[in-house]
Amino acid sequence: PAPFAKRADPQEWLDPMMKIHMFHPTSEACCVAVYRGGSGCRVYDRGCDIVVNLNDEPVTPPPTPPPLNRNCVIPGWHADMSGARDGCTNDENFPEDWLKSDIKSTMFFPTSQQCCDFFFKGVNCKVYERGCRIDASLIDGECDGDVFTPDQKAGHDGCTNDAKYPKSWEGNSDYIFKTAAACCAKHHKNGRCGVRDGCTNNVAYL
Repeated sequence: PAPFAKRADPQEWLDPMMKIHMFHPTSEACCVAVYRGGSGCRVYDRGCDIVVNLNDEPVTPPPTPPPLNRNCVIPGWHADMSGARDGCTNDENFPEDWLKSDIKSTMFFPTSQQCCDFFFKGVNCKVYERGCRIDASLIDGECDGDVFTPDQKAGHDGCTNDAKYPKSWEGNSDYIFKTAAACCAKHHKNGRCGVRDGCTNNVAYL
């Protein structure tokens, strides 16, 4: 239990002499101060923005994030092509070829979660909310994949989820991957990797 025998009225917590003891910049600091080291301290993140102003100094509010670019409409969330390429985003930075009708349904998804599940299933997927308005009606259907392997189809140099691979690969983490990105990173780390969707035979490049 907290070391206060009587719960203070919340209004009293705002008194300058008491405020510095009752409010803390992080949950960890609060637990350490109130629960003598943090043991048994539960954290309830209920949603208010934190403004640290323990000394009654002027506070500059954080900048308001820019609004979504409503002039930009895209078919859905897609693999991020900026920086580390470690997640999904809703920006306009993607190859124009992805808009071709024969591959669009394998590159864009109505939600960031669906995008992450397809490209980064089983690994950490970061979501970058950068600004375009999503119109999922622009996607020409859906086709879900499974595990990804190096592509064995003649003329294709990349990865696929067509499930046509040697039985000797079963259970081998060097050849069986949960995501196209992981397969490409292992077998095509020095160049573009063509990802062929086993449902449609469409190829997109990572």
